[in-house]
Amino acid sequence: ERCFGRRPRRRTRSRAESGRCAMPKKGKTKNGGAPAGGKKQEEDLDAILAELSLLDGLGKALIPCTEEPCERPSPRVHGTLTHVGGGDAMHFLFFGGESYDGKKSHTYSELYRMLIDAPKEKEAREGVKEPHTVRWSAVRCEGGPKARSSHVAVEHQGSVYMFGGEFTSPSLAKFSHYGDTWRFEVRGEGNAGVWEDLSPLCTGTSPSPRSGHRATIAGGRMIIFGGFFDNGKEVRYYNDLHVLHLEERRWEHLGGGRGTSFNSGSPWPSARSGCGLVAQGKDTLLLLGGFTREGAAAASGEEEAGGSATWDFWRCDLTREAKGKGGTKA
Repeated sequence: ERCFGRRPRRRTRSRAESGRCAMPKKGKTKNGGAPAGGKKQEEDLDAILAELSLLDGLGKALIPCTEEPCERPSPRVHGTLTHVGGGDAMHFLFFGGESYDGKKSHTYSELYRMLIDAPKEKEAREGVKEPHTVRWSAVRCEGGPKARSSHVAVEHQGSVYMFGGEFTSPSLAKFSHYGDTWRFEVRGEGNAGVWEDLSPLCTGTSPSPRSGHRATIAGGRMIIFGGFFDNGKEVRYYNDLHVLHLEERRWEHLGGGRGTSFNSGSPWPSARSGCGLVAQGKDTLLLLGGFTREGAAAASGEEEAGGSATWDFWRCDLTREAKGKGGTKA
């Protein structure tokens, strides 16, 4: 399970020991701007999320950031590392993630820039093999996305687009999913950039709150498949395919999920998280493997609840999906 985007949060605790309680059904808005959950959630999670809402300054159209050099970030998992350009140095942005110190879980909202300096032209020409220099800087903002892990991020024309993820309570007993959409406008070194909350600006219906999903970029579109949602009572995995048309800021549901024609008679991947998803050109997707663990037993967190990994391989023609003709199992 750990290899597919989930860590064993509650394996050492029974339902009674962890103080788990059933959450009410999620109250998702059209564009999924708030994390799923409700009044029955663990108190420490409610308090932390309320505090984060105040600190994040939600509602600002553009949130400018500053930048300063820093050491390498502390160890963490399930963040996103996004390649955002080349030039004299390879340029990456790292956001979010989580860690566990043996007592508490920590979820991060930190954004870092990582620059990997290429060897100098003369040294490269003469075959001098010097180690690459890695430089880190902290991008600090007065707002921006809440702390999260297991989200997705892609780059398109100088901006990073991010969707979803989850926040874990310090006690590991509860976690909440996000269904919001963000854009970070990448700027040059020394001019950090700005965050923009796209959730209230996008038309169409966005994917429901989730984590463990996968995303790729193709033809000016952010494409999202799968993921899971856990409300403390049941664990639900998804096989729906969504597209965000980036220029139009418009969500489109291409297939999968309940109540769609794609599930009857047409080939379609089963529900899963943690799969591999890449674009081949602008109209073809390749999907490999994944993990699923569903039902009320899975929400108990007990080892025997199990789960299953799959290693099937799918090819999806996006022009066919728009016409409702399904995918192809390779």
